[in-house]
Amino acid sequence: ERRHRCGEPPPCPPLARAGAHLGDTPLPQLPAPGAVAVWRARGLAVRRHAAAARPLVRPHAVLRCLARAARHACGADDAAAAGAPLSAWDALAALLCAAGICVGFVADNQLYAYMERKDKPPLLERGLWRYSRHPNHFGEQMWWIGVLCLAVAAQGGMLRFASCGAHCWAVALGVSFNHPIDTLVTLPLIEDRMLRRPERAALYRAYQQRTPLLVP
Repeated sequence: ERRHRCGEPPPCPPLARAGAHLGDTPLPQLPAPGAVAVWRARGLAVRRHAAAARPLVRPHAVLRCLARAARHACGADDAAAAGAPLSAWDALAALLCAAGICVGFVADNQLYAYMERKDKPPLLERGLWRYSRHPNHFGEQMWWIGVLCLAVAAQGGMLRFASCGAHCWAVALGVSFNHPIDTLVTLPLIEDRMLRRPERAALYRAYQQRTPLLVP
């Protein structure tokens, strides 16, 4: 290895010599600030539309899957069920499922619009939130009750559903598992979080006094 003379800078190592040539390579052109703003606005618009459609599309897809699962789990014959007349359980199931989806859709979009406001008030008390402190959860629970009614309709009534075995009651997990967890665990956690901020605690306590927790 050759040593450098006194007063001369040491020779550059190979890696440094290779890195020195990178300065000759032009850097990729970054988009203009206006283009970045447009991309962000378009991405935000897409996310808004997706968030607005998600409460409507997802329960509908799950409902179709659970409708087929309910009939097979309860032992209903597809050919016989296709020719069987609709019962009151079918009407009740359709009403509850449709109402649950609509309530959840409207409540979630009202909450989203409230969160997007820059000058929003401390509490959301307009729309469905005037009649229930958690209308989106109320819509979800209503929908799960409709799925249970759908399973009862597939079996031919409550008596036949109750006596068809444990495999039929698996369809009721949406009510027997989701409802207690949502009502006794999730909602109290949300209530406690709403009371943590001092500037909102007094307003929310008054809101609790005049507005039901779940069912309007």
